[in-house]
Amino acid sequence: MPSPQPTRRAPRSSSGGFWFFLTLVVVAIGAVCIYAPDVPRKMFGIAEKPAPGSEPSTAVDSKTELKEGEHELANTLNDVSTVARTEPKVATVAAPTKPVEKPVAAKYAQETQAQQILTKAETAYKAYKWDAAVSSARQVVDLDAKPATKVRAKDIIRGADALGRLFRELDDRDELARNYDTHPSLVEIVDGPRSSYAVPILGMDNQTVTPGDPVAAMEAMRRTGKVTVLLQSAKSFMAASLPSDQVGQVKAADLAAIRAEREESFQARLARLKNGAMAGNALAWYDAAKFAYQNRLDDHVTAMMDRAIVLDPLLAKSVREDKAAGLFANVVLHLNNKNQKQADAFIVILDRKFSDTPSGQEARAFYDSKSKTNADDIATAQAKLREARKAGERRAREEAEQRKSERIARAKDLGDDAALKEAETDAIEEPDVEMATKVSGDEGKADELFAKGRDLYQKAQEAGNSPQRDSLYGESNKYLSQAQNLYNQLLEKSPGNSSLEEKGFICNKLRYGSIKQRRFH
Repeated sequence: MPSPQPTRRAPRSSSGGFWFFLTLVVVAIGAVCIYAPDVPRKMFGIAEKPAPGSEPSTAVDSKTELKEGEHELANTLNDVSTVARTEPKVATVAAPTKPVEKPVAAKYAQETQAQQILTKAETAYKAYKWDAAVSSARQVVDLDAKPATKVRAKDIIRGADALGRLFRELDDRDELARNYDTHPSLVEIVDGPRSSYAVPILGMDNQTVTPGDPVAAMEAMRRTGKVTVLLQSAKSFMAASLPSDQVGQVKAADLAAIRAEREESFQARLARLKNGAMAGNALAWYDAAKFAYQNRLDDHVTAMMDRAIVLDPLLAKSVREDKAAGLFANVVLHLNNKNQKQADAFIVILDRKFSDTPSGQEARAFYDSKSKTNADDIATAQAKLREARKAGERRAREEAEQRKSERIARAKDLGDDAALKEAETDAIEEPDVEMATKVSGDEGKADELFAKGRDLYQKAQEAGNSPQRDSLYGESNKYLSQAQNLYNQLLEKSPGNSSLEEKGFICNKLRYGSIKQRRFH
């Protein structure tokens, strides 16, 4: 029998009650809004609309209480706003800090001032006012000036110190003393075909040159019967008292022509120095300065001295030693020629002025070794001579190092690389042509050459200040150099030969003297 089917419930029909209720609510809300509008307004917080009020029955006067007058509308659009505004605070980021730069100082800020003071120093230097020159130059050294300016100031200080000492100690006839043949009071005495030069002086006891017009002074003396003058001789000017009738016509010397001749001679010698083997020799430049000073060519003096001091910062020492060596040569010459009195005169000068120099000490020991008669005294003198030679060699080495050191320091101050390189290089002696020439022969030949050189040396000394003297010294140097060369060869073959050593020593001293006299010729 078939199973029974489940019974489905019929769908429920919709009821009209819900819709009726909804309709009543809507109608009620509408009625409230129309007939009681204050209720929803209060419920939702809406402001109440004000009442329009009653309509006025009469016109209202609109007149204000403002004072009558003309009013203009001010244009405030361009006025600065007075509204306070608060800017937003923004965190500031600090910029990286830089070190505060110091103001850049001008380089060589005092150069102009230094040049002005240096000019004063130069003027005093050229006028031989050594103290004033040094005083001004020292001020320049302390200023912020260019290296070249300060180096020049130091050169003046060094030069003034050296020259002041030299002028004090070497103011004798053959060194830093004026020649009378260029003196402003020089007169020419004409006696027929002959003429001579003279300088009037106050008297034989007071050999001061007469002031004023020299010709007038001579004529005034002539009326007294005696004329006192420094009269030119072969070697120098000698004091003389002459009878008036022996004095010819007196006239002023042509000083312009004389100085022009000396200037020409100076320039010719200077050219030979610059282009010759002596160009790097400080003593040769000193001799050039000496020639200029003696002949009153003052424009050249300090320039020559400056060159000498640059080459040799110890110029004062070198010049004094050189002078002593020349006097020593004269002692050797006269002792060799058995002229004891002349040798005595030169040793007195050496003892008085140059006893502190190596050559002065050596000369005294040599003089004693030749002048003493007691054997013990001679032996003592010879021992002192050997010690003096060693001490002289030692001192020469020390001073050479000091010269080099000071030249290097100057070049560094100047910032001159070429000068520094030159200063750091040891000076190379120019080859001695005469010494380089080989000579053959024995001791007798060497003695013969020495004798010729010695005799020419003696003649040169007697020739006075003349071109002939320079020529004689040149010839003397040739023979003495050949003799020295030969003595050296013989000593190599016979070392320790005391006789040969002494001959070589004496020859070398005279040879040095012949070179000394020809440095500026």
